[in-house]
Amino acid sequence: MRMLDAMRSESFTAVRGFFADRESELSDAAERGEAHPGKLGDQLSNLGGAIRGSSDQHISEVVAASDRADETLKSAAPSGPRPIVQPSAGDVSANDEAVEADEGARTSA
Repeated sequence: MRMLDAMRSESFTAVRGFFADRESELSDAAERGEAHPGKLGDQLSNLGGAIRGSSDQHISEVVAASDRADETLKSAAPSGPRPIVQPSAGDVSANDEAVEADEGARTSA
């Protein structure tokens, strides 16, 4: 096995490391519960700093293809991530009143 590793080119090794970093980033995001495609695309597009701008044609093509995939992922998001906002006490009571009024209208009809 070590002989096969020694026969691989530097570009192969660089690309393999690039994909391993992407896999690790996605795994970490999944463990955190991150699901917003825009945020995931941003995180992935920041990877590969060491091989970006390489003069190697193979590496350049791999990076360009992954950048296109990241842009597609980001464009799948209808808007940016939004925080979950807890309703205020006034919002909850107004909603409760509306539900009670709706239920009252159903039972009287």
